Amino acid sequence: MNEILNINLINKYINDYRFTECEFCSLCKISNDDFNALMSGADFNIISLFKIAKQIKVPVYLLFK
Repeated sequence: MNEILNINLINKYINDYRFTECEFCSLCKISNDDFNALMSGADFNIISLFKIAKQIKVPVYLLFK
């Protein structure tokens, strides 16, 4: 379980717009590996988090618990 990030916002966006993981990563211009690391709670690239926040139109601080 991811203890730092609020991945529910990301999952909700993906589900609401019915994106596949690959489609979402392509929209955000991040790799699938970066996305999977972020979602699993592993070490991730902070730039990827900023790109996701921009795509889902939320301030990046909302992605943190």
